[in-house]
Amino acid sequence: MSSQEFISLCCSPTTQLPLVMDNADICSSDIGVIDYFIQYMKSQYKINIVAWEPSSRAYPNYMFLGGDRGILAYISFRYIHSPSTITSDDISWKSKDVLNTVRAAASQLDRPVFYVYLINTADRIGIYFETDEQIRDRWLSTDFSADIYTPITSEMGDFQNLLSLLLDLKRNNVKVS
Repeated sequence: MSSQEFISLCCSPTTQLPLVMDNADICSSDIGVIDYFIQYMKSQYKINIVAWEPSSRAYPNYMFLGGDRGILAYISFRYIHSPSTITSDDISWKSKDVLNTVRAAASQLDRPVFYVYLINTADRIGIYFETDEQIRDRWLSTDFSADIYTPITSEMGDFQNLLSLLLDLKRNNVKVS
């Protein structure tokens, strides 16, 4: 499966996710998939996501820009691909890295951060996300202190949720609190 086919399949409003494909359908180019997703969002929905060189390692590598080129949100992408089933190790982050980004979002970036997971494994295909606010709330409610942060996939939003939030941000040209 090509990057274009993967993204088109995941972003189709008629696709019921999570999909299960056979192992031969795994595309392995992280950059190609992320780049095509960004192109797709721009061509289909006029959502402008751009890569940038952040001044801090805590900042995500992508920005969602409004019509006036103002920053509406930040995005951290993660493409997970495997010919086998998805594991918690596949979607885990070092807690220190996630915590630094969540802190930066609250105190320096003053914009929401979306953690977007493009998942292409033998048992799950789809685009899912969580926000810095969801992570912060989860950590505060559970006194989280592990070295590794693993999102709870059943609590993540899907592509249609992400699209709705980004379009609302664009339409209102304001940040989500």
